[in-house]
Amino acid sequence: MKSIYEFKTLEKSCDSCHNIYLKFWRIIENDVLLINSYLKNSKELLEARDALYLLFRCSDTYVTITRLLKNKSYYQSRILFRSLLEHYLKAQYIILNFDEKINLSINYHLYGQIEEFITSVKNKNIHNYLTEEEKINLWDEIYKHFPNVRHLQKNEIESAINQFNVKNIIKHVSSRFKEHSEIYDHFEMVLKYYGECSMFVHGSPSAGDYYQTKDSFDEEEFSGLFNMITMPIFMIFDTLKIVIFHSKIRFRLSISSFERISEELVNLQLKLNDRTSFLEEINSEKINAV
Repeated sequence: MKSIYEFKTLEKSCDSCHNIYLKFWRIIENDVLLINSYLKNSKELLEARDALYLLFRCSDTYVTITRLLKNKSYYQSRILFRSLLEHYLKAQYIILNFDEKINLSINYHLYGQIEEFITSVKNKNIHNYLTEEEKINLWDEIYKHFPNVRHLQKNEIESAINQFNVKNIIKHVSSRFKEHSEIYDHFEMVLKYYGECSMFVHGSPSAGDYYQTKDSFDEEEFSGLFNMITMPIFMIFDTLKIVIFHSKIRFRLSISSFERISEELVNLQLKLNDRTSFLEEINSEKINAV
């Protein structure tokens, strides 16, 4: 007999996981404030600052996703989930920085600005085409506005921009962990959900009938929604854990939450490994704000 999950179970899952999310934030809050305080006094472009910024946006987006799911706004939640995945992957890539000779924060800002500039020039050229004005030479403009890349060839600049492309990030990070099946499988799943959510961002016809206002879900449907509630907790706090450890070593800060949040994440994973018991537990209790 196929399992059917009622909306009430999804709603309670949202509440329970949001409480776990709040609990985890309280564990690391003082350390994050300490790191932020240090970074505010530094004028350098640092990986930790960019990673924290991206993770704060992940965090805000996650809270919004849980609210949308409770409101049965499944389509909108998928759009935001894709954005959350992109922010998470960039934070992971920047803070893990496997090449100590390169400051990824500098590259992230420089080539991110160039990518935005390229989009702007291309949009102007569309306007110029419509108004029959002269086409702007893209690469002349790039070298003019970004003199520090004049020594680079076009393909070198494009390659530097593409290193922050989501699919390239997944390939790069997952290849580093190919011998660790759990981590490798995690990035495989992230890529799967990123691809699935893209059709909602781009208004694909396949996304049109997605769940609508369904009040019950089959196993596959519920698993997809449940993962949107649970996966971000691990993505956000596992990466924050790396930022905390990175800051302790690099900035010599007095950090106290690393062991505690590591233990809590392991305990949560063990609980979620038995999803049936987890759901039975939250269905049997009244969920209050922690």
